[in-house]
This record gives sequence, C-alpha cells and structure tokens, in this order.
Amino acid sequence: MGARTSRQIVLWGRRIWATEPDARLFVDEVVAAADMDQAVAMAAERLDSAAVVTNRRMLRLSEEPLDAFRAYMAQFAVQQALRLYSEDVIGKVTRFSRRV
Repeated sequence: MGARTSRQIVLWGRRIWATEPDARLFVDEVVAAADMDQAVAMAAERLDSAAVVTNRRMLRLSEEPLDAFRAYMAQFAVQQALRLYSEDVIGKVTRFSRRV
C-alpha cells in the first residue's frame, strides 16, 4: 500500500472505500454484504493448507529480518497495551462503530 497511505490510515483515521484506486492495494476482494459468509468460507478454504503457513513465513522473511519483526511486534504490543483504554481510543472506536 505504501507508507503515505498507511500513515494516513493510522495517524488520521483515513477510510479507504472499495471504489477508490487505493482499495486494490489494501483488500483482495470486495463482495456484497449478502455474499460475505460465502466469501469468508471460500477464503478460509484457500488458506487451509500447510503450505500457506510456510509460504507466508518465507514472504515475511524476504521483506524484513526476523529480529526486526520481533522487535517491532514487542514494541507494538507494549504501545497497544498502554493505550487500550485511553480516552481518544475509546472515542475513535465509538465514532467508528456508529458509522457502520
């Protein structure tokens, strides 16, 4: 997706709509609400393979060293735990849930 769009989503709460060009970089498939259960089942079926876990691991390792990923995830977990019940996070969740 790229750093610029990712920052807009994370820092400013930008929403990506299925009809905009950036959506193709963020989601694999867009389906009607009525077709959601079938689409999820089909995606789960495609992922139900021992090769998927190995291939995902290899793709991640090709993009970043394992130590860098571990350091990032450790820091991410700490920051998420510290902010979980902060006023601004609760406010954003509340506003987002009202939009849906």
